[in-house]
Amino acid sequence: MLAELKRLLNKPNLINEVEINILSNNLGLEIKLFNKDKKETNPSTDMSKGEQQLYISALLKAILSESIYELPVFIDTPLGRLDQEHRDNILEKYYPELSEQVIILSTNTEVRASDFHKIEKNVAKTFTLENVDNKTTVLEQYFTTL
Repeated sequence: MLAELKRLLNKPNLINEVEINILSNNLGLEIKLFNKDKKETNPSTDMSKGEQQLYISALLKAILSESIYELPVFIDTPLGRLDQEHRDNILEKYYPELSEQVIILSTNTEVRASDFHKIEKNVAKTFTLENVDNKTTVLEQYFTTL
């Protein structure tokens, strides 16, 4: 998880150590994050919303890496709170390695047509859901023809 956090976050000293403990009766995990000064970092108060999203992304990848099964992953509105540098990181380094099958439900402002080339070689199919007069049509394309 630490390696993934370091790869995704732009602040190299925000997280320098991760401690993960399995709770009693296997009822979840306790995760502690520490900065370069060994002070505990609280994601709710010490991280921006975008950094929190990257933290959850790193956690998801860590959990998937420990799974004995290849699990499909569904991600809804994945990049809404991220700046362009973090978007590039996610598109180029995270999604291609996340799982065997990743389904991204995106708006045209999240994975823009101009950014689509960053993931295109890893994309099997694209669809656009178009709603006109309360009727949804499925188009086999990515928002606009590239």
